[in-house]
Amino acid sequence: MNHRFLARLCTLGAALSLACGPSQGETTSSAITSVSATGTERVPAPPSASAEARTGRGTGQGQGQGQKRFGDSAAYVDGKALGVLRYFELPPDLKYFNYPLANGKNAQRYRVAEYIEAVGVPLDKVKAVHFVGGRNRTAVVAGEEIRKQRDVLAFSFTRETAGKARMHWPPGIQSNTTIDAIVNLLIYVEREVPTYDSKKKAFFDKETKRFEGVPYADPDAAIRGTRVYVDGVYQASVKRKLLPDAVLSPRYSVTNPVFSVEKYLGWIGAKPQETTTFAVVQGDSVVLRMDQKSWKTANASLDFLISKGSEGRVIVLGEDGSTRFPAHSLHVFSKKKPHQRLLTAPIEPPNPGSEEAQPAPEESPE
Repeated sequence: MNHRFLARLCTLGAALSLACGPSQGETTSSAITSVSATGTERVPAPPSASAEARTGRGTGQGQGQGQKRFGDSAAYVDGKALGVLRYFELPPDLKYFNYPLANGKNAQRYRVAEYIEAVGVPLDKVKAVHFVGGRNRTAVVAGEEIRKQRDVLAFSFTRETAGKARMHWPPGIQSNTTIDAIVNLLIYVEREVPTYDSKKKAFFDKETKRFEGVPYADPDAAIRGTRVYVDGVYQASVKRKLLPDAVLSPRYSVTNPVFSVEKYLGWIGAKPQETTTFAVVQGDSVVLRMDQKSWKTANASLDFLISKGSEGRVIVLGEDGSTRFPAHSLHVFSKKKPHQRLLTAPIEPPNPGSEEAQPAPEESPE
């Protein structure tokens, strides 16, 4: 047989072998890493978390190169933003409970009912909750069922004190389906509960008009960019086009377009002169924290700029004007004591890279 033909045949066979093997980025690990007070432990991934290890097609949330990215898990009541489900953005009064694992250790989980109460929503008046997952797949749970399952219906974070929010469903819960990672948590109290079409993966009002985006939400008030919490309550998202001249820094110029942190906080209704704790959080890390004394010393010289991009995140500038602290959320406390998870967290150096590039988890087919 011709030697050149044999060589080409062997090359073709090797290519086919590679094509049939694991794809680039595919994971074969069956465990996730969670961090506890005693160190790092490896826990077998439950079915609700297994999809998060994969990198596949997007969910229609966020942006990516060739695939969509999974953004932050946002919560709304009747279309009004309540904040984001991230470890440092949970309500100060919300406590975790220990869930026993098969290996004898405990995992930190949070009860959905207690989260609803902690953000100021009366649980006894909740009509329904929509748990929206990837590709708009939605689990519809009636308010009565939320109250019935208050002790067992829970969520956690993929890395215990960091990562994306994911659901844990108790056996026998009355729901049309279940989801894993949370894209949106939609609570209905006063507004009529939209109808969810599982085939079209869409919400409709009583006139069968389709909702675009979060039902009843004002697109201009959507949770994008840097979130701001005052005494643990979500107050606003910083949006460049909505910033008035009143919050311009004295150091503002065409070549130095910066804004005053102190003036901005006053503009949204906070009382910066009474601040006892100020913190900047990037992703799941506290990168800047000031007590009352250090705030009074530095607040007048703290500026921020808006980064380029579709979300326009805030970058807080240090007192020297050169140190930069990228911010996914800002936290200011004056009347209420900050939660311990914010006060005791180690101060991490800012990460200049994007931590928004986590691939979207895929949902298993219905």
